[in-house]
Amino acid sequence: MLKTGSIYTVDSEAPLRALASTVRLDIIDTMLALGKASAPDLARQLGRPADALYYHLRALDRAGLVREVGERKRGRTVEAVYSVRSKRLALSHRPQGRGSREAVQKIVKAMLLTAQREYSAASADANCVVDGPSRELWPSRSMGWLSKRELTRVNSLLSELNVLVSARRSSPDQQLYSLQFLLAPTGRGRRAERDISRTAAAKKTKRRRRS
Repeated sequence: MLKTGSIYTVDSEAPLRALASTVRLDIIDTMLALGKASAPDLARQLGRPADALYYHLRALDRAGLVREVGERKRGRTVEAVYSVRSKRLALSHRPQGRGSREAVQKIVKAMLLTAQREYSAASADANCVVDGPSRELWPSRSMGWLSKRELTRVNSLLSELNVLVSARRSSPDQQLYSLQFLLAPTGRGRRAERDISRTAAAKKTKRRRRS
């Protein structure tokens, strides 16, 4: 992993593969929001049994993404307390090696699956606010033309929003929210496929002419 300030960029295959799981992404995101947490702490926030999280915590620890920072005694039970190794993690979208690139694609897929699951759960909640200034649920998709200057502005706004939502809890009346977005140019994949097809056709034509 590469460190820039307080941000760790995950760029090697082992930690990328460790993150390619909806459960582990949930663990990392929740732990970042809480600052530090035990398996029972995470279980309460995620609505999962604590016993099901220890395996994933060990995998994240082996991959260097989280670390054990202490212990907490609750009754007769001693709980290991974990923390993410940095206040913020970022993915490298230009990792070296085919395995790393495939892992990043799986992580993005897991993010989208998590967004779908969270939308389904929130939309089924009659108390979830879906309009107005205190709106809690907002799926949206937009497509349009952006200049380089406008694209820079979009990136600035998304970065500001990401920092705001990623802030750790500072008041007991705060609610935990998730924010997931995907900014991507459209049509590049289709253009690349057409270019490959044209190149292959041109090579085939040349071979025919030579023969």
